[in-house]
Amino acid sequence: MRINYLIIFFLLLSCENKRIDNLNTEITSSKKAKHSISSETDIEHIRENYYVGDINNDGEVDTATVIFDKNSKDEIVCDQVNCYVEIYFGRNIPEIKIDQSLGIVVQKVEDLNKDKANEIMLFSRTYEGWWEYISVWSFINGKWNNLGQTKAFITKDKDFENRIIKENGQFYLIGDEWNDDKGGVLERNLKVKIK
Repeated sequence: MRINYLIIFFLLLSCENKRIDNLNTEITSSKKAKHSISSETDIEHIRENYYVGDINNDGEVDTATVIFDKNSKDEIVCDQVNCYVEIYFGRNIPEIKIDQSLGIVVQKVEDLNKDKANEIMLFSRTYEGWWEYISVWSFINGKWNNLGQTKAFITKDKDFENRIIKENGQFYLIGDEWNDDKGGVLERNLKVKIK
């Protein structure tokens, strides 16, 4: 008789556990569904301002505003096939659109081409880990001109520094390259002539 009660007890206990497991699965599934819905709708509109000096030679300091959207996972949100990050300047200076970027840092650069206006340097995060595209831009005759571009391996703040050098009167943009034979990243190994 005790054995019968014991068997019935175990059967009821096992049925109850299955019901609780199913309930937990349903709760977990509904949380995931709710989370994925909310992560799709939680869009943060980012505006980052950078003081870039006088880029159009009008005697006034200009500001670059980088605009993009991020979701709750800190990922850039794209409405199109390509992700564009836009940089606005105002005061009749056209924007710059950078394709396939996960974020932009803008730096003021001295006057490299002797047009009495300073240039800007853009660091554009790529989909390739710590690699970023570095480019130098000049605003000439009402439009933006890319004066040079390379890639760099950016892991810390000091990696943003000293990316332009001057040798024999010519400016160069300094980049990094990957070399499997030499153990990976060759820092500041590339020199790109700035136009």
